[in-house]
Amino acid sequence: MSEKVSEVKTASVSLVTGGVVAFVGLLCVAATAIIALDIVTELWLASTIVTVVFLAIGGIMLMSAKKKLESDRIKPNKSIAAFGEIRHTLKEKVNEITKH
Repeated sequence: MSEKVSEVKTASVSLVTGGVVAFVGLLCVAATAIIALDIVTELWLASTIVTVVFLAIGGIMLMSAKKKLESDRIKPNKSIAAFGEIRHTLKEKVNEITKH
């Protein structure tokens, strides 16, 4: 069991480290885009354009994720139906007991 925990810990550290490195890469892409736009426009405008683009992309991704989480696809319909059947059965049993 401790070997499994150690493997999960190692994998988790690698996952977080990879995420941090990818985030730094994204920051480098943003800096590169700002520098490239600075060639054709003012620096403040270049940074504003890149910021707006990143915020728009992030906002779209967040709205999409929220929509997926709110959908009925993740609703546990089978479990709800099973609990409804159990509730019905329990009510029948209680009624049988109270009638006697």
